[in-house]
Amino acid sequence: MKYLLQVSTGSFSHTSVEAQTVAEKLERCLDRIAVEKVIFGWSPDRAVNESLVGLLEKRGIEKYIWLPVFSEIHRPETSDALVDVTGQSGKAISHLCQGESFDFVCPSSGRNRERAVHVFGQLAGNLPVEGVFIDRIRYASAANGVRSLYGCWCPRCRKQYEAAGVDVQRIRSLSAQADTAPFMPEALENGVYRYRDADVDKLMRVRRFIVSQSAAALCAHFQSLGKKVGVDTFAPGVADFVGQDLIELGSHADFIKPMIYLRTQAPAGVPYELDALGEGIRRRICELWHGDVGQIDVAARQARMLADNGVHAAVGIDANRISGICDADAAYVTRYLDRLEEAGCEEVVLSWDAMRISDEVWAAVASR
Repeated sequence: MKYLLQVSTGSFSHTSVEAQTVAEKLERCLDRIAVEKVIFGWSPDRAVNESLVGLLEKRGIEKYIWLPVFSEIHRPETSDALVDVTGQSGKAISHLCQGESFDFVCPSSGRNRERAVHVFGQLAGNLPVEGVFIDRIRYASAANGVRSLYGCWCPRCRKQYEAAGVDVQRIRSLSAQADTAPFMPEALENGVYRYRDADVDKLMRVRRFIVSQSAAALCAHFQSLGKKVGVDTFAPGVADFVGQDLIELGSHADFIKPMIYLRTQAPAGVPYELDALGEGIRRRICELWHGDVGQIDVAARQARMLADNGVHAAVGIDANRISGICDADAAYVTRYLDRLEEAGCEEVVLSWDAMRISDEVWAAVASR
């Protein structure tokens, strides 16, 4: 099995590590296990980025700049806002991780994509990096509030809904219920859901198209510059609720990293997102996947499904420990890696912050 590492250096407003600290910790990690790629970001601190790149360059390890797209990087004066179904600004999550707000802008906006390209230039500069790792290429999830499930309702997005035959007035009346019931899946087809409500089903098709179109444009741009592209995604069981068609995204990127985080109580964590969707939808999702999507065995089958559909997926597993958010320990990480390997998974991303992986976990991974 090949390992990729993810290193969080902070946010645009908060640098979480000093250059020397990150270099020393990473050196110890790389001495223990063979690593193929390292994803790092997204603090703009030049010293930290140069230190990381210099170290990885000497070891011949591929380097990927971690780049959020529709959250974190925008400025009000240079972005197109996300408007919820009631005409209000989207709700942000800002109480979990220092410097991160999980506030989203409109995914259909070309101007918002251009902002991501601009920020990549600022982060990468003239650094010799092989790739870009695209994150937040999605809508906000139900964890941001039930209305997030309805997507963006700016004039540009609403026009696409109407063209697809969505009864927009009826959708607005559904949204007044302020619960997730209209988003009950009926069937599972090629990794995405079909929904019992016909208007919701049409709406979700458009949301998938918008996210996939934006991802395809960004992948094509960076690949034209000679960069490899990875895409951060939600786990297969919950990705459709944020507009991510993993098979489609995998057709544009060099690899995707489904965040199948089973012990994370924070955005993208499977239990966290399932709780936000509600018990009824959780039960239905588990029925469609023929097992508990919060367990390792189903996670391994989901990884196998992606591979069987020609998707190059490096599964992201929550290997770090953060008080109150993630309690990954050596037994969990080892069991997870073993099961993924049995399912034929060839690459795994030890996520989402190598700086917070315990010595106990490093030792367990190294001994496999």
